Amino acid sequence: MMWDSVDLKAYHDCVADLLETKEVNEMRDLDHHAHISCYEHSVFVSYLSFRICRRLHIDYRAAARGGLLHDLFLYDWLRIRMRDCTGFLIRKQR
Repeated sequence: MMWDSVDLKAYHDCVADLLETKEVNEMRDLDHHAHISCYEHSVFVSYLSFRICRRLHIDYRAAARGGLLHDLFLYDWLRIRMRDCTGFLIRKQR
């Protein structure tokens, strides 16, 4: 079962503060993959990372948080070359 209730509670405890932020919630409005928002994708990556790391007895909290934030600052890689960025990734415009 993918969304186990015990795991889901422990997962939520790891990321609840991040899920409430404006920046994370703005990912709901960004398309990421076909028919998937950036938010949905990031939550899925976050939860899978959490479950794998918890099973392996490694830092599952960091994995959950990192998975959730891994696409927080997207940039259009077709238009912007990384070498043109000045130390910051450019937030993808809606």
